[in-house]
Amino acid sequence: AVQPAGATWVAPAVSQGDYSTPVLEVALPVQHRDWASKFSERVTLTVSEGLQSAELRVNPEELGPVRIRVSLDRNEASLVFAAAHPLVRAAIEEALPALRESMQQAGLQLG
Repeated sequence: AVQPAGATWVAPAVSQGDYSTPVLEVALPVQHRDWASKFSERVTLTVSEGLQSAELRVNPEELGPVRIRVSLDRNEASLVFAAAHPLVRAAIEEALPALRESMQQAGLQLG
């Protein structure tokens, strides 16, 4: 698989029960045509609020959460996504153009 520019994959092991990590949700099913837009909004919100990490719950829940780690250098953000399910990883890759656009609208560059 090709590594998307500006995003990094880590090992799919996702632990649960870390209550210090903010939890966000995308209620739309992963395969919904508007999922990329909603996912991008949630990730951009995470970066805009200066959070260093977050957990994103997806629908259906059986697909597991997505862990997001953020590194922000001035107006350039580097993101690391950890998702256990291949369907979710594919949806994130497909959402990258929408994420890039959402971040640019917020005055941020995806590095």
